[in-house]
Amino acid sequence: MSSLDRIKGVIPTLIMPFADQEQLNEKALRRLINFLLDKGVHGLYPLGSIGSGPLLNVAERKRAAEIIVDEVGDRVPVILHIGAPDIRDAIDLAKHAEKLGVVAIASVPPIYYKHTDGAIKAYYKRILDAVRVPLFVYNFPANVGYSISPKLMSELAEMGLKGMKDSSFDFVLFTRFMMAAKATGKDFMVIQGAAPLFFPSLMIGAKAGISGPSNVFPELVVDLYEAVVQKDYETATQLHFKHARVIEIMNTGPVICTLHEMLRLRGIEMGNPRTPLQPLNSEEKAKVKKDLQQMGLI
Repeated sequence: MSSLDRIKGVIPTLIMPFADQEQLNEKALRRLINFLLDKGVHGLYPLGSIGSGPLLNVAERKRAAEIIVDEVGDRVPVILHIGAPDIRDAIDLAKHAEKLGVVAIASVPPIYYKHTDGAIKAYYKRILDAVRVPLFVYNFPANVGYSISPKLMSELAEMGLKGMKDSSFDFVLFTRFMMAAKATGKDFMVIQGAAPLFFPSLMIGAKAGISGPSNVFPELVVDLYEAVVQKDYETATQLHFKHARVIEIMNTGPVICTLHEMLRLRGIEMGNPRTPLQPLNSEEKAKVKKDLQQMGLI
């Protein structure tokens, strides 16, 4: 069995905890990992958008990756985000990830400028040439500034990339990615990266979903996944709507900030998010607590 065959199910976008002076909080990070694994998640996706990767320097990202891989061991696959504005940093992080033995790495395309398809392919080729660990493209147009097209995704698959995390929040586009991946004849995995679309994506054949809410209520999302696997679609539908309400609450404030507060309410202290992100104000905190209590989740 290929190591990529282990990638399935519920994969949290691992939240990064910080201590008083904004340093990585190793103890809290290890505690969160074990909380998630004890609740049955199927993998971890650290250091992406919700994982505060863009707010960390290269040395911090390496140290976080070392802690995560050490704590996880071989219990679940880790897909480590290594994307960076400077391709040299991305390659440095990719080489470090390969030495750690992660199952796969992922990278957003080059950010800020709207690049040609040729420039994007050149970016990924430099990473492919530098390491042998499987590489995924991370499509996040809202933050990157542009979207990968199904045609470009197919060309990246032909180059040797092994999958895509799609956070476009566009189910029609996700469907086109699934169709394009199948048409390549390659062993190329398209993972849903938008939590609200997890259920419908599973229903059309997606094997996995990478999401923020599963940091806080992993058992809810795992139960949703298992209901689909067991073809108990009535239960899955009920859990989908419950999941959707959690996502609404998660958007009370900036998502990372709200997730920090939601975890605190579950008894998992994460400290404050790294600046320039700010903790929720008192009104937002009260609303999150009230809404979760009304759902019976805390």
